[in-house]
Amino acid sequence: MNYNWKPVGIIGQRIQQLITDEGINQSEMGRRLGGVRPSVISYWINGDREPRSATIIRICEEFDVSADWLLGLTDDKKGERRER
Repeated sequence: MNYNWKPVGIIGQRIQQLITDEGINQSEMGRRLGGVRPSVISYWINGDREPRSATIIRICEEFDVSADWLLGLTDDKKGERRER
């Protein structure tokens, strides 16, 4: 049994989607976020860590997406919540 397996969370999936959609790499994303190391971004994408709340706000501001989208509460990048 593999005890090291971790599911990738929605935040990591959305960060990877931003990187892909923007056509940038982890280094460029880190630069745009004020000096976040690429290894930290990799941790987020792989689900090993999650960004702090201040960093979530910075991601949303820098990439013009809503926190609701980044957290998986909506599929609309601008933040229209889906009906429950």
